[in-house]
Amino acid sequence: MSSIIGKYVKEALFTKQVEGAKIVLILDPRSTLEQTHVTVRVTYNRKSFYYRTGLQCDLEMWDKLHVAKGTSKANIIRKSQEDIFDKVVSKVTELFSLEQFSFDRLKQVLKERNQGTFSSLWESIIDSLRKEGRAGTADSYQNAYNSFSKNIGTNIPYTKIGVETIEKWTERMIDAGRSQTTIGIYHRGIRVAINKAIAEGHIKPSQYPFGKATNKISIRKGRSKTEAYLPVSDILK
Repeated sequence: MSSIIGKYVKEALFTKQVEGAKIVLILDPRSTLEQTHVTVRVTYNRKSFYYRTGLQCDLEMWDKLHVAKGTSKANIIRKSQEDIFDKVVSKVTELFSLEQFSFDRLKQVLKERNQGTFSSLWESIIDSLRKEGRAGTADSYQNAYNSFSKNIGTNIPYTKIGVETIEKWTERMIDAGRSQTTIGIYHRGIRVAINKAIAEGHIKPSQYPFGKATNKISIRKGRSKTEAYLPVSDILK
């Protein structure tokens, strides 16, 4: 990547033409903030509608998103933005096919989409994994989801996600006799859903429950093979 920060400032990350509408994912040109809102802009009949994705980034991060690859943090964010872009494209396409396209109607259907829950987002991640043929990972996340739903509930709103909820879930898993290894696996499963929710703007970064700070939850690691062995003195007994 070029060392010149802001190389891609005026370039769209994704572009699509649907009927007479041009859809692009760009930095909001109306913003003067250092951390600029990322938006999906729909232009039709020389008028534009801007839909915020929930992500804000500076010029350096915007450059990274344009060249992101592999498993980098930037590419994870890029993919989450592409998911939002694709959903807007899908809604625009659907409205044109029904001959119902207008900016007011588009705002309405996008607002309806935003009324989802954290639980529904987690389920959508599992569904996507199954469609990709990643059954093992999907099963692992499904087990975590089932445990969370059993102990916390279904249709959990984004506003309820935080340290308090995860601690409550963890305590109930411990009371049910879940092993440290299982709890760690389940925590990593929900962490994927939380990261996606943050990337899509549904959850504030301050709600992120995991970390090494005293007010955060440390994801448990499984016992090592060494820890699982009996000491020689016990074997001799």
